[in-house]
Amino acid sequence: EAFDSAKELGTAAGFEAFLANYPSGFYADLARAYIEKLEAAEAPSVPTQTPPAPAPKPAAASSPGADPSCKDLFSVKSKGSDAPAKVTFINKSGMYRSILWLDFSGQPKDYAGLNNGEEVTLDTFLTHPWMVADGPGDCIEIFMPHAGTRVVTLKAPDGSEKAAAPPPPDKKASPPAPAPAPKKASAPKCKSRSVLVDGKCILKRNAASYCGPGYRLEGNKCVQGYVKPKPQRQLPTWQLEAIKKGCRPGQGWNAQEGCHEDD
Repeated sequence: EAFDSAKELGTAAGFEAFLANYPSGFYADLARAYIEKLEAAEAPSVPTQTPPAPAPKPAAASSPGADPSCKDLFSVKSKGSDAPAKVTFINKSGMYRSILWLDFSGQPKDYAGLNNGEEVTLDTFLTHPWMVADGPGDCIEIFMPHAGTRVVTLKAPDGSEKAAAPPPPDKKASPPAPAPAPKKASAPKCKSRSVLVDGKCILKRNAASYCGPGYRLEGNKCVQGYVKPKPQRQLPTWQLEAIKKGCRPGQGWNAQEGCHEDD
């Protein structure tokens, strides 16, 4: 009767109350079996979860291949025109550089010339090689375009980057500096037996006759206008005549020769 009452109740607590009074025997084993059944029915069902599928790995970006070498110049050429791209060349080599396209036969075609500090952007395709050459046209490097726009900085042979020369100053901004005034030549210093005449050192005994006909010595300069010396009684007649004719001291005069050195 007690087991039937617990069974009619149909709960785990009812069967546990039965087992508290009748812990052994056949009905006790049945009561435990019912308890296990009821507990299993009350346990929430755990849905079977399918593990999420792993996220797909991102596709590895295709890395551009190595640029060709100038040693392969005669075997490098353009192969197609399917994927457009751009290449920007910036010249920081400190020297002039030529930019040439290697056509479908591998022949270089001149496209641009860059002085130091200049740059150019060219429309091209991924399979079109570009050669950088010096002034005479010798190959320095060959570059392949990348997806999008590839920026190539041209460097000096030692690997350094040379800055562009500053622009010339605006001549209108400031007037040029005046040229320095020439220095005046200092007068030579004459020895004790000489005097300075017209910038030259002349012996004192020759200074009076240095200036020549029609000039006289005034201070240390020869000035125009000869002053006749006062006649002296002891002078011979020929010398007085020479003085009258404007000859220098020490010269004679005659009608045939004029002023002449007296023998």
